[in-house]
Amino acid sequence: MAALSQRYLETLQHDRDFKITAVRFDKYHNAKVTYQVKPIDLPAGQALVQKYVDEQIKKNESAASKLTQEELRLVEYAMVANNWDRVLKDKLPTSSDKIATIELLYRTKNFKPEYQITKDTLNNILNSGLAE
Repeated sequence: MAALSQRYLETLQHDRDFKITAVRFDKYHNAKVTYQVKPIDLPAGQALVQKYVDEQIKKNESAASKLTQEELRLVEYAMVANNWDRVLKDKLPTSSDKIATIELLYRTKNFKPEYQITKDTLNNILNSGLAE
């Protein structure tokens, strides 16, 4: 389970296709950043890998029949995690591009400029990279 969740996180964190298309500043130095992202369809990727795993288990049904339902489920999770890169081969299922805008608020702290962003905005950015 840990290996499978790690595969999901790696996919979501590193396999994103995005680009920043515009940055605009207002008179208070706040920034509006427009970006375009191609969302990853994680359930579709999971289905592709699960299909491969099911085919592998059918090839060796005699060994699989000795396992309990819970043990078989754990074996499937391990096989999905182990075959994630092999099956998807950097061709993750995606959906149509999304264009979004985020706001970065300007402030100074100890006379040093910095930008801050809200937690809701960060969650929105994270979720914009996922297909629904």
